[in-house]
Amino acid sequence: MGKNLSTIETLDVKELSRLQVCNLADLCEQVAKLLSHAKDLKEKLDDALDSRFSETIKENLRRENKDTGH
Repeated sequence: MGKNLSTIETLDVKELSRLQVCNLADLCEQVAKLLSHAKDLKEKLDDALDSRFSETIKENLRRENKDTGH
């Protein structure tokens, strides 16, 4: 039976290190997928924030005769 990500949270490092190699490999794959998914979500959220606020920021910078926020 494969292990799920809660295994990482509930076991300490010593206990994790004693898992079968196939279980450790499976956990590594699950974490990699989770990181990739989180990266995709972050990118989508950043795009949404940019879409919502970029024109307002650009307009404020134009009013202040600046080309950056500094």
